[in-house]
Amino acid sequence: VSLGDEDFSKVLTEEISTSVVGSCAPNFDLKDTVAPNVTTDEPLRVTTTVDNIGEESGIQDVNAVFEGNRTTEDPSKTDVAFVFDDTGSMGDEIDGAQESLKTFAEKIGGPESDTRYSLVTFDDSHSIAQNYTSDVDEIQASLDNVTAFGGGDFEEDSYDAIDTALSDLDSREEARTVVVHVTDASAHTTPRSDISQSALADKLNFEGAKYILAGPTSEELESTPVAGRPTELVDLAERSAFIDLGSGDFSDLLTDEIATEVTKLTTTATETVRLGVEEDKEITLETERSGFATGKYNVTVSTENTSESRSMHVVDRSDATIASATRDISQTSVTNGSTVTIE
Repeated sequence: VSLGDEDFSKVLTEEISTSVVGSCAPNFDLKDTVAPNVTTDEPLRVTTTVDNIGEESGIQDVNAVFEGNRTTEDPSKTDVAFVFDDTGSMGDEIDGAQESLKTFAEKIGGPESDTRYSLVTFDDSHSIAQNYTSDVDEIQASLDNVTAFGGGDFEEDSYDAIDTALSDLDSREEARTVVVHVTDASAHTTPRSDISQSALADKLNFEGAKYILAGPTSEELESTPVAGRPTELVDLAERSAFIDLGSGDFSDLLTDEIATEVTKLTTTATETVRLGVEEDKEITLETERSGFATGKYNVTVSTENTSESRSMHVVDRSDATIASATRDISQTSVTNGSTVTIE
C-alpha cells in the first residue's frame, strides 16, 4: 500500500480486513481407521484419528457407516408383517402382491433364510389373516384369499392394523421386525383409531422396527388431516422407506426394498468433534445395539460437509462503512475406511 496514496487509510483498512477474514480455515482429516472384530452380542465399533490440518479451530460431525450382507449360513432372524388395505380400490395392488410374494421369498434366500411372514388386513376395521409362519406356501395362500371389496370413505383403519402387527402377533423377541404397509388411503385418527400417529411412531422406534410404506404421496393426501397421513409416519419413524403406490413398478420396488432390509445391514454412529489448530484426537464410534449377523462388514468413516459465511466491516465515527470483506468457509467431506468381522 503506497503511503503517498490519497486514500491510503481506506486501502490499508480493506487489505487488513480481507486478510483477517480470508486467510484461515479449519480442515479436518481422518487417518488410522481401525475396526476391531467383535462377536454377535457386541456393538460394532471403529476407531479413527481426526486431525485438524487447517489454520483455524473448528467443529464437525464424524459419521461411521457399517454396511454388509447377511449370511444365509447363519442368517439373522427377521419377521415381516404385511399390513394390507383390502378395500375395493386396491384390486391391482393385491394382485401384484400375490404374484410377487414367491419371487420375493426366493430373492431373500427362500427356505434357507430365517424369515417369517404374517398378514393383517384392514378396511374400516382390521383382522389378523395369518399369524407368523416360515412356510411361504402358507402365507401365499393367505394372501391369495384376500379380495378387494368395500370401502367408500377415504380413511381406513391403518394405524390400528399396524399396532396389531406390532403387539398381537407371535413375533420373536430376538428378531428384527419389518412392517410392510400397503394402502391408497389416509388413516383413521383418534378417537376413531385407538392409537395416534405419534404414539405409533414411538412404538415403531421403541421396537426398532423398519416401516415400509407403499402408498400415496403427501401431495395426494393434502386434503386429509396431517395426523392421518401415512407419509407423516414415514417421517416420524427412525427406520423407514416410502414407495409410491402409483409407480408402475411398485411391486418390484417393494420386493427390492424388503429384500435389501432382510439380507443387508446398514447402521450408523456419529460423534461431534471440536479441534484446535494442529490438534488431533482419537475417537471411537460405536453402534447403539448389538445382535448383528456374523460376516464381514465394510466401515466408512467420513466428516460432514459444512459451510459458513464470515464477514468483517470497518466503519468510521459516523457509522459509514470504510471497508468490508466477506468469505465463504467450507469444509469438504473426507472419508477413510476399514472392515470388521463379526464372529
